[in-house]
Amino acid sequence: MAIDIGGAKIEGSGVFKLKNTSNDIIYSRELSTYSGNLFAKNIQSKIPMFQAGTSTNPGWVGWTSSWRKMSVNFNNVSINNGNHYNTSSTRFNVPITGPYLFIYTSYIYSSSYLHPQFAVNGGVATRRPVNTPYRIRGHGMVANHQQDAQIEEVIYCIAGDYVEPYGYAGGTAYSYDAHALFCGIYVG
Repeated sequence: MAIDIGGAKIEGSGVFKLKNTSNDIIYSRELSTYSGNLFAKNIQSKIPMFQAGTSTNPGWVGWTSSWRKMSVNFNNVSINNGNHYNTSSTRFNVPITGPYLFIYTSYIYSSSYLHPQFAVNGGVATRRPVNTPYRIRGHGMVANHQQDAQIEEVIYCIAGDYVEPYGYAGGTAYSYDAHALFCGIYVG
């Protein structure tokens, strides 16, 4: 028997399901037995999530005193629930309004410093509460020492937005895309 809460439903009978007011399953947990023990298997195909990287090794990719789209070579996905990460444009297209957790990581080195950022609709300040949340990597380090460019951020996105990782090099910077990753998940 389903429980109706303002048009949204909770259902059971071997599979615990949450449905939104459009009757779409937004969460499902299947219960079954294995060797006499009860275990649960998460079935979350409706939750937008992705994990992208490169399918080749382009080697060190460099740029000088400018912004660079860091996912330009990320044409391969290991997770792509809903197919919202586009391997041609190498960006995540937001399917539903709400908060998303994004993570980008890369092995880098630079002659100065690097600002890794997430860009929403091409802007690094878009959908932020105050201003651009600058992060700085490598500032004050001896030139050419290796660093990481890992960033994480929860961004409240609007359906139709797109998100990409960018990096600003304060001098000349290089990323090793074969050891980089861009991922995200809807957490609303």
